[in-house]
Amino acid sequence: MKARFLIPLAALALITICSCNHNIGNATIAKPLNCDVVPSEVFGGDYTAADLKFYRVVDSHDDVWNMYLRCVGELPEGIPAGISEDGRITSLEADTAAFAEHARNICMKMCNDANEYIYGWQSLLSTEDTVYECLFLCSEPLPLDGNDVVEARALENEHFGWAEPLLDMTFNTEAAKRWEKITDENIGRRIAFVFAGKVISTPMVNCKIEGGKSCVSGLSEEETCALAKVLRK
Repeated sequence: MKARFLIPLAALALITICSCNHNIGNATIAKPLNCDVVPSEVFGGDYTAADLKFYRVVDSHDDVWNMYLRCVGELPEGIPAGISEDGRITSLEADTAAFAEHARNICMKMCNDANEYIYGWQSLLSTEDTVYECLFLCSEPLPLDGNDVVEARALENEHFGWAEPLLDMTFNTEAAKRWEKITDENIGRRIAFVFAGKVISTPMVNCKIEGGKSCVSGLSEEETCALAKVLRK
């Protein structure tokens, strides 16, 4: 299959390196960030903890993923997307509406249930242009949300000579049991953190997480601080 374009190999290597640290795992030892942000200014509106939802990302584990990969190379003119060298559906422009309509048509043709999936974009680290990944998410959110978070902290973790913002979250007792089951069933997969309808992070599940604590990287320092504040309300 011939893709519309390929992301440069150097950019992909950088994405791969960053993804090693862009994971869901147990909280690590880190120092608190000095947060002086107003969440509504960072996110462009007043939101509550309930606006944080979790979805499973459809990927190479799923049969329908290969259907999309086969078809996305035949995009009509005006939809600047293609397959990257590491098998992700990417674009140099985040045109959710145009691509989602095309993806919906593919799904209706091949799996007859477009309502089973929703679509979103997230920016990827690149050495050149901003690259966006088109994400296919299972439309049913996972059985917990931001209201189940009882503690949230914005931290900074230093490793390999650079600092990384971390969102340290603790779920309540019942949600912790659900989170343990979710992470156990999705090791090697990504979970999408969707806040106010926008995909803000898609960390990889490294292991089953017990005790209700999770530490997530991949957000900017401002976003980490702002989301921690929203979750503490």
